Amino acid sequence: MKLAYAVTTPEATSSVMGFSGNFEEDLKKIKECGYDAVELLVRDPKEFDADYILDCIKKNGLSVAAIGTNPCFNVDGLFLISDDEEVMEKAMERTKSLIDFAAKAGGVPVGIGKYRGFTGKYGKEKMLEMFEAKLKELSDYAKEKGAFIVVEPHHSGSVDNINTVGEAVEIIKKAGADGTKVLYDFYHGDVSEETLLKPIYDYADYIGFIHCSDRNRKNPAEKIIDIKGCFDALKEVGCKGDISMEFDQTPNSYEAAKNNGIEGVKLVMLEKKID
Repeated sequence: MKLAYAVTTPEATSSVMGFSGNFEEDLKKIKECGYDAVELLVRDPKEFDADYILDCIKKNGLSVAAIGTNPCFNVDGLFLISDDEEVMEKAMERTKSLIDFAAKAGGVPVGIGKYRGFTGKYGKEKMLEMFEAKLKELSDYAKEKGAFIVVEPHHSGSVDNINTVGEAVEIIKKAGADGTKVLYDFYHGDVSEETLLKPIYDYADYIGFIHCSDRNRKNPAEKIIDIKGCFDALKEVGCKGDISMEFDQTPNSYEAAKNNGIEGVKLVMLEKKID
């Protein structure tokens, strides 16, 4: 498992829980802070040179851990399920371009969290049926290209569907979305799951990527929830997915990444290396 930190690609201008604004300098800072990889928060791969992006990452001794979709809905208002048919069509097209980029970046996962959309006018049952069909199509496309999808459960105050890891796994199975995994976010798990560690043991084969933060998006050094227990459980079950920090950027991304991120994880793990 590699430790990653989020950074937006140059065309993405949204406010995020990660670095944003100067891509090349941001990569240098992420490496300087001690991370091994980046979670790229991408708006539209057609608006940047993929070779340039990947070359910058490689030159800084980093790798790509995953592709995040936050800017797709935060900036462009795209959702896979929407009351607007045109929005859904554009979102499917955009997601396939993200998958193409993910394949080029090493076959990394593309995250679908809030980007999947809301129940809206359809009602929950119909909305989930629609999402299953889209997930199947995207999963098949990703498999063909050599990448994969990770579905991220959110607590019910964030998204009104797929709130637990178990619900995400059920959707994946019903869709027949072979190769699709789950993005387990400790923050959402703390709110929605019976216990924080239970999904790791119950659905070990489905955990494909991790978002790490403490309760209320605080940094890991707060040690409010059992992050060390989560790391130990992930190692115990043989999880191969990378871990990306996702917490409040106070006072700024550099200080958050270094003092609250890497140093926070070291404190949590009592200096034990994650490997």
